[in-house]
Amino acid sequence: MTLETSTLQRAGTVVLAVSTLASLLFLRSPEPRHLGYPLSFWLKQLDEPEAIRHPDTRFAVEALNSAVLSVLSRSLVAREGLIHSAWRTIRQVFPNSSPFPHSVDERRRDAAQAAEHLGNLAAPLANDLVQAFRLASEHDTRIAVARALTRIGAPAIPCLIPLCIDPNAATRARSIELLDILIARHGIVGISAPDFATVLSTQLSVGETNVILAATSVLHLLANDAGVAIPALLTNLEHPVPGVRAASARTLGRTGSHALTCVPALMRRLKDADPEVQAAAASALGSFIHDAAPAVPDLTDATRSAKAPVALAAIQALGKIGPAAEAAVPQLVTILALRDTAPVIRLSTVTALGRIARRPDLAVHPTAGALRDPDEYVRIGASRALAAFGPSAAPAVPALVAALSDQSESIRVSAAEALGSIGPAARSAIPSLQAARNNNQSVMNPPVLAAVARIEGYLPAGPDHGEFSPSRSFPDKSPP
Repeated sequence: MTLETSTLQRAGTVVLAVSTLASLLFLRSPEPRHLGYPLSFWLKQLDEPEAIRHPDTRFAVEALNSAVLSVLSRSLVAREGLIHSAWRTIRQVFPNSSPFPHSVDERRRDAAQAAEHLGNLAAPLANDLVQAFRLASEHDTRIAVARALTRIGAPAIPCLIPLCIDPNAATRARSIELLDILIARHGIVGISAPDFATVLSTQLSVGETNVILAATSVLHLLANDAGVAIPALLTNLEHPVPGVRAASARTLGRTGSHALTCVPALMRRLKDADPEVQAAAASALGSFIHDAAPAVPDLTDATRSAKAPVALAAIQALGKIGPAAEAAVPQLVTILALRDTAPVIRLSTVTALGRIARRPDLAVHPTAGALRDPDEYVRIGASRALAAFGPSAAPAVPALVAALSDQSESIRVSAAEALGSIGPAARSAIPSLQAARNNNQSVMNPPVLAAVARIEGYLPAGPDHGEFSPSRSFPDKSPP
């Protein structure tokens, strides 16, 4: 080949490349514009802090919505080309090398961030975001996609459900964790709860601990609909990982069904080597209420635990079991007499005594003594427990009269209600009740009038006036 021929060929190649590029530029459809700015400008504005973002960005994006969604969709589901794949392989061999400047994951991340800014306008991208969530190889990209899906909310739930059975364990775990967040906020959407529970129950027998924990967490939200998973949850009570055993126990408690099989299995976990599992089992047993009566002796033993969370969970469970836990009253009275216990333990103890409402001959005097407890919540709990005892709490009248002068408004009200529940046996408290009414008219009028009416027999006295209920409860405290 002569020099002239080689030169002509190179010149022809250059001319062909230039003409091809010119043709592509000429034939390419113009970029959509709004208010004089192209689509790329508005997409870039979505990434800017709100303080410096163009004020018309939201309106522009809405006006260009179909074009915006089309561009973002292509970026979210884009696949790696040969160059990207080769560059990723190089990075695996040389981790310190810089990433490819325009990697597919980077495009996905940018698109996900734009979708997050769009909020509910990005709902049509839910399926594409789910695919990006599955395809993403970079942690930051998955986080960006997850945030976009969380912002979209309920429409993303049915799109994520197929990923619960994805062949990749990490993808399954991540998608179930994301569903946990979405379902906690929006409930089940796009699939019936029992069907979803069936899907999740298939993930309880896999080998990956993170998948089991994620699936168990979501089942915990489904409550009674999680009943289909009970056999697998019972099996996982014996799992070698303590966290799985604890999570399974908590979820069984949420279902509140199949007591004949669940209660004995949970009773065995009260003897578990791990305190977290013991506390979870005790809490779960309380959810079965009177059906957990066979567990009362074991729960009573658990109240003696040196681990505060275990003792607290056992005490609260006994209170939920109610009158069927009468055998635990002597131990609860012993705990109440220990002043070095945490306030939350003392509060839970007087609350449990009030809910059991048996053996007042044993419980009235210790409960009345708790009216002098330094913790306000314990004093309130004690007055409500005495109200639950009804006329049997008559020996506590002097302590309740003293409580009418407490600095806490809630305690004064609770003491008046307790005196009313005692009925005619509290007649000696009427002058003190009237004095409390005169000193705090706006607050004490209703409880004092009701209490006097009960004491004088115009209204029925009894424990139902002071009985515990969710509407009368106060926030639980956590153990130190």
